[in-house]
Amino acid sequence: MRRKRIVFLCLILYLVTGFFWCNPGIIKEISGNSVSGETPEILADESGDIWNGHYALVRLEDVNPASEISSLEDCIELLKSKNIPFSIALIPIYRNPEKNVTIYLHEKPELVRLIKDSGATIVLHGCTHQYDGETAVDFEFWDETTNAPLEINNTEYAIAKIELALEELKKCGLSAEIWETPHYTSNYEVAAVVSRYFSKIYEGYAGKLTVNEFGQIVVPTNLDYVKGEHPVQSVFEILAKAENISSSDDEDIVASFFYHPFLGTDYLRMLIGGLKKQGYQFVGPEECIRVKAYL
Repeated sequence: MRRKRIVFLCLILYLVTGFFWCNPGIIKEISGNSVSGETPEILADESGDIWNGHYALVRLEDVNPASEISSLEDCIELLKSKNIPFSIALIPIYRNPEKNVTIYLHEKPELVRLIKDSGATIVLHGCTHQYDGETAVDFEFWDETTNAPLEINNTEYAIAKIELALEELKKCGLSAEIWETPHYTSNYEVAAVVSRYFSKIYEGYAGKLTVNEFGQIVVPTNLDYVKGEHPVQSVFEILAKAENISSSDDEDIVASFFYHPFLGTDYLRMLIGGLKKQGYQFVGPEECIRVKAYL
């Protein structure tokens, strides 16, 4: 009996510790307000939550015709139930040359309908997100084996891939005004082509929105993402980074991360709850660009 009681107490301690670790804003509120009796000079949004002056962004990553619809739907429903604006990084064509499989988005009407009904901002995440490997695993505009540009005419290749991707979106009644380079990796020729089609890109790890050499507005993902091999540790690390940002007086710094729907909703729920407790206000990329006076 005593051993069971000890195990039970250890379990309770673990759960409580995990809760406060995932919601560090609670500790800050208790130590900063209850003890000193001071009211922080920050605003409240329409829901009544305290706003720390910083915006947060979330992007559902690597959505493609081979994606599991149920897990994507669960993530979408969670975000919508929390009134969280979000974006979807969409790959319109799935390919796996090793298995001789190609799936086009228009062949998945249920997925198209889900994306349309989600209300998400569509971010075009390449065409196939692959060159000679599997979609979402391989690079599309870079040779990872030699860590160099593809040994082809990168300009012509990029034009062909972007045109094909836009054509596929059009077939599905979708459009995208924001681009995300697969694995954020390409060369100057590819980047120059992308700038002809898109005035906004959503990639990189800067803390603020910037304007690049092509005059494109760059929305960053400075909090990185939840890594499938270490999801809990990733959540802790993301919330720790966000806590540092939340205490910054530079309100141009955002807290932006992306999330793979196949991981389910548990870690996404932890991040949303933790960031809200820290005082973040969620916005979509277009709204973030607008309020930061880039449009």
